Order: sequence, then C-alpha cells, then structure tokens
Amino acid sequence: MKRSMMQIYSTNSAESWEFYKKAFPDAIETCCHKNDDGSIGHSEMTLFGQVIAMAQWEEARPGKAMQFCFHFDEEEKHVITHAYDVLKEDGQIWNPLGPCDYSEYMTALTDKYGVNWCMFI
Repeated sequence: MKRSMMQIYSTNSAESWEFYKKAFPDAIETCCHKNDDGSIGHSEMTLFGQVIAMAQWEEARPGKAMQFCFHFDEEEKHVITHAYDVLKEDGQIWNPLGPCDYSEYMTALTDKYGVNWCMFI
C-alpha cells in the first residue's frame, strides 16, 4: 500500500475546504483540483502527519458514524483550542473543552458541514 487517507465529502466543498484550513492553520495543502463551477473535485492537506482529502458530493449526508480523532501532547493544547474555536461555529458541541474520564483537556463536536471531530491530550 502506498498510503492511506481520511476523506471528507461535502455538498459545499469550496467553502468547507477554506473553513478547515482556517481551523488548522499549520496544515499543508498539497493539492486542490477545482471543478468548472468552483467546487472541489479533489483536494488534499497534510494535517498532523495524516492526509485529509475532500471532494464535492451532492448526495453527501452528515456522517454520524465517522469521526476524526486527534490525540495531542500536552504542549499542543493551543492547537485544540484554536481548532475548537473555529469548528464550533454553527456546529453542535457534544463535549465542550475541558476534562473527561480519559483526558484533562478534550472536546467532541460536529461541525457545520456534518464532520465529527474529537481532539484531546
């Protein structure tokens, strides 16, 4: 196998792609191929050593069983805080930033595009 990646399908790919780049400013955009209408045919960013891909899909439904989970070191708490501040916009917060049974600092939420995120130290 050459590589694996996580895939996001969005009905508003161009807007959501910019939203995720804002949430994770240290991500490295490696490609972004746009369709004639400005939507994204395929894009990729490297985020914490992982490839996140995105594509436009009109029939996309918000994922209820899929979640991106990121486990950070304690000195990376600021990364979680920044991402949370962006991703919570018009999203649904399941666990606000704070302690839980397995971490002193975590959050879980579904963003406005239906993608589930869990980030913790």
